[in-house]
Amino acid sequence: MFHFEERSPRQAPFWSTVSDSRSHCVPTIAPTRWPYKNAQGIPTFLNSSWPPDLPHTASLVPFTYPNMSVFHSTMQPPNLKSQLDTARGQGLTQTAILQHWLHRHEIPFVFSAAKAALRNALIVGLDVEWYEHDATCITEVGVSILDPRFITDRASAWNVLKSSINYHARIKSTAHMVNSDFCAGYPEEFQFGKTTFVDMEEAKNMLRHSFIRFDVRGRPRPIIFVGHAVENDVKMIKQRFGLDIFSLGVVVATIDTQVLAAENGLVSGPKKLKLSQLLAKFRITEPYLHNGGNDIFCTMIAALLIALPYPPEFNSAAYDSLKKHLQAHSKIIYGTEIFCTTCDSTRHTAEYCRAIVRCDHCASTPQRREMANTHKTEKCPEAVKNAARASIESSATNSVTLRYPCPCPRCIESPDPKRHELEFAYSHLESDCVYK
Repeated sequence: MFHFEERSPRQAPFWSTVSDSRSHCVPTIAPTRWPYKNAQGIPTFLNSSWPPDLPHTASLVPFTYPNMSVFHSTMQPPNLKSQLDTARGQGLTQTAILQHWLHRHEIPFVFSAAKAALRNALIVGLDVEWYEHDATCITEVGVSILDPRFITDRASAWNVLKSSINYHARIKSTAHMVNSDFCAGYPEEFQFGKTTFVDMEEAKNMLRHSFIRFDVRGRPRPIIFVGHAVENDVKMIKQRFGLDIFSLGVVVATIDTQVLAAENGLVSGPKKLKLSQLLAKFRITEPYLHNGGNDIFCTMIAALLIALPYPPEFNSAAYDSLKKHLQAHSKIIYGTEIFCTTCDSTRHTAEYCRAIVRCDHCASTPQRREMANTHKTEKCPEAVKNAARASIESSATNSVTLRYPCPCPRCIESPDPKRHELEFAYSHLESDCVYK
């Protein structure tokens, strides 16, 4: 069995034989000497794709476990979750869980096996974006993963984040739908790697593989799920992909940055913060939020900075440096990087598309006739808008729980907990808010 660890080439011998019972003999080749490469020049093993659970700078090396209890813990995720649930009843906070994972403090209330198992957990965060006129149309999925096996420096949150694995996937069937009316979207502005295009089945596989990882004995590893107002994304993933994250049996704890902010005095009472407001607490500005990949990675940043504070005056520079680092080491794991949202070709982008297309809806409407040759009939944005309006008008209750991609800012920031419940906050625009 092969095991992976991040090391520099000079640390990695070409071949090694290890006799210690806690080590494994692994053929090791530095990335520059890797014998197989795919079409993008990415090193591969035995002509397969780059292992998706590796950080993008990892190389195969002999993996030696300094403490077998950490990686070979006998405590399975359901048992660990049970202990953590009990400990929460005794006062265990989300901040304490995250600080334990970061090796800053040890959590009380649980057995040593649970403490070791929790430090072996992966942190997984996800964010989904959907079309503003039809919430059944998922347009983007963003996933960020932190695996303790590949983190060599925990001196600061920024060092930990350098080992992150980040995916930003646009759904091919809805990639032509870009939000602009109610909430500006930026699907082409992923700042922490490369954007890829996937179909729904590929997206589902990406999500499933992000949450179901196995240890060296073939047992599922525990997951700490991170998000910003996580109920939103969990509901959408379940409704649109048929994937119930909490039914997988691997999520042992949930970290919500809204809760972290409250635990650490960044917000008073039940009032909630928008992600941009939370980032501003650390003097970080991201102009391209409402991009699925940017949103979840910025959520990861906020969570780690809350648990592991860093001098605020240096955060902006560290943020820019991290962007460059992750962009330089980004690899394509799922889907394709090139896709035309006009004709669905994987050989060019819409900017260079020369295909002849026609929309019957626009051709039959005098006001939109000039747009008839810019898109296919099945990709007509006006037709989607009209269908959404008709659906809402014909039904007394909207079947879509989360109608808009952005909540009403008046309600989501209200100290009244009933107003920032998802079903209410996402049901109307600020201009239609009854509380204004």
